[in-house]
Amino acid sequence: MSPERLLAPRRQSGASIVFAIFIMVVLGGLAAVLARMVATSNIGAGQDASSARVRQAALGGMEVGLYQWIVNNSCTASTSTTINGYPVVIECASGSKHISLPGADPKLYSARITVTACSSGSCPDTTNPNRLGYVERRVEVVSSR
Repeated sequence: MSPERLLAPRRQSGASIVFAIFIMVVLGGLAAVLARMVATSNIGAGQDASSARVRQAALGGMEVGLYQWIVNNSCTASTSTTINGYPVVIECASGSKHISLPGADPKLYSARITVTACSSGSCPDTTNPNRLGYVERRVEVVSSR
């Protein structure tokens, strides 16, 4: 090769620009996936926190239902209330049964208390229970006296 040919400028082929565009597209796609994952994670964390608060409201409703049943001798078919800002529905179904014992005829009273608490709206939501941000918890207890 002659020295003139070594010093002459070479013609650019454009492979570098194609590679740079490819890298930018791949990195943009990775950034979009990462942003989506962060958003989904934040929604999930909010749902978890809301779920814990709604569960506590349901447990509080269960205590209210048990108090009404045991202390006040009352079993209301359905009661709606709000506990810590969450709507709660307390349902109670009671019954009685005679127990055969020699020399006595005692009666056993029992109640099934079902409590449904939710994050918002009507509780339970039968129209759109799959909407974003909606959480519902149901607690059931059977008590006898």
